[in-house]
Amino acid sequence: MRNRLYYLNNERFSLLPKSGQIASSSNDVAESISLLRLLILTIPATLTGIGLAWLISYLLPLLTNLVLLGKIGYTYPDPEDSGLGFFLVLVPVAGAVIWLLFRHKQKLLNATGLTTAVATGAPLGTESPVWLAGMAVNNKIADIAGMNTTARNALRMAAIAAGFAWCFGTPVAAFMFAAELLMAEITLAAILPVVTATLLTAVAQYFLHPVNYNVRIANVNDYTLYGLYLIVGVVSALLGALVVKCNRWLSSKGVLMAAKSKWWLLFAAVITGVCCYYYPEMFGSGEQQLIPLLNGAVTLKLIFLFCFVKLFMWVVYSALLDTGAGVISLFLIGAAWGLLTGFIFQVSFPGIHVDPAVAAIAGMLAFFTGTTRAVFTALIMGLEISHAPALLPMTAIACTSAYLISRLLPVTKKKAIESIA
Repeated sequence: MRNRLYYLNNERFSLLPKSGQIASSSNDVAESISLLRLLILTIPATLTGIGLAWLISYLLPLLTNLVLLGKIGYTYPDPEDSGLGFFLVLVPVAGAVIWLLFRHKQKLLNATGLTTAVATGAPLGTESPVWLAGMAVNNKIADIAGMNTTARNALRMAAIAAGFAWCFGTPVAAFMFAAELLMAEITLAAILPVVTATLLTAVAQYFLHPVNYNVRIANVNDYTLYGLYLIVGVVSALLGALVVKCNRWLSSKGVLMAAKSKWWLLFAAVITGVCCYYYPEMFGSGEQQLIPLLNGAVTLKLIFLFCFVKLFMWVVYSALLDTGAGVISLFLIGAAWGLLTGFIFQVSFPGIHVDPAVAAIAGMLAFFTGTTRAVFTALIMGLEISHAPALLPMTAIACTSAYLISRLLPVTKKKAIESIA
């Protein structure tokens, strides 16, 4: 059965690099699959992918500590303590060189190159190399088993959903993420591997890599704030349209630059390095700032940096170097814009109390919706990270308005926008 959600929103923002896209086949529907064999293969593929995801989760802060401070550490360091001075500019460039050397090669080398790039300052998150590593494992298992295109795609979708569940601790949203953005056909061969992978990952993630957002929600019953969340949705949709347009334009320029020499693409890494030199807080993914952002426990300076500097770095880097947009940057930038919109609203109407946590969550999910069109994923994720069903009306207003406006804007309707798949 055709997945109407997939085809309804088939003009989407590219979250994966071209080297990591899921290949499609016009014969997919006609290809038969042994469900039992597929499920049996999904288990070792997922367990291996979990092992690689766990390894990458520890490697990223370890490599960052070694590069910036020259010591071993398993939490992200403060780049301001590096003492590298202007040489900090060269760190993202070095990581980008490794990515350019490794991309388009063997699948696991793709993940290695992207892991190195993220550890050396690329504005991307853990989920990007975890996705590539998981798909590399599943692809190798599919080669060994001699599986057809349909089965291969099912394993790749399972790897992406498992990576989402591992990094964000939201297994139900991870399943919906796959259902909205990856499944062209709703079949048991597509659904069962994704369910199996997300369940296994949820259990492993609970014991090995727990994610606790600790979001404190206050005035979710203040219905006078519905107008604010409508504004958050509108702002997110307009910002998403701008990001899509810039990404498309820069990607086309990147193709022209790469045709002359791929080393011209290092211009994006130089821009990232310069931004990190002046604003060290923007070094790397910034994912350690997501929970403080969602709780409103950040300075106004950091909010502005995520709204403008991180946004600029991320769009340029991901478009020119073809790393894919990832998800964590969408969350961080969206949460920052939600906080900024809530702050402006609070100043304009001092008699109304704006809960920064609700504004941040609404902004994060609305910006995610405005760029990916995955509105149901966003709504479910809001419930999973907040554990507050009363938050649903606010996030529904923000996400629905972002979704509708993004569909109406002509810039998001061109077929040139690549999907995640």
